[in-house]
Amino acid sequence: MKCISLAVLFGLIVTSDIVQASRSAFNASRLYDLGLYGPYPHQQHVTVDFEAPRVNIKQWDASCDDGQHILLTPRGTFVPTPGPMILDNRGNLVWSGAEFGMVSDLKVQEYAGEKYLTFWSGRDDGTHGYGVYYMAR
Repeated sequence: MKCISLAVLFGLIVTSDIVQASRSAFNASRLYDLGLYGPYPHQQHVTVDFEAPRVNIKQWDASCDDGQHILLTPRGTFVPTPGPMILDNRGNLVWSGAEFGMVSDLKVQEYAGEKYLTFWSGRDDGTHGYGVYYMAR
């Protein structure tokens, strides 16, 4: 297991105010649900060389904004830039760890009274894998 600081992991946290997407999230799009935007709708960003998923928000209400974020680990042949991602509740990219490649099991866990962002990174052949677990504080 590798333990790295969030400062090293994130560099400077990329907020949705800094990262500008080429498109916004879909809003209750029936065409999205039918798969007409392809197997992995994604968007490019103006300020960083990265492609993130373009999500379809079914229904949004300000009363549901609890300040929490969405943790994703997109991977597979249709994903142009796999890696751990954090989105805000509007579907905007907050952080990406594209340098880690395909990862899984991104979540917040507690260890010794501290909260850590954890994930596994490595090669996965479908039934077995080799890699490293990361803990970021």
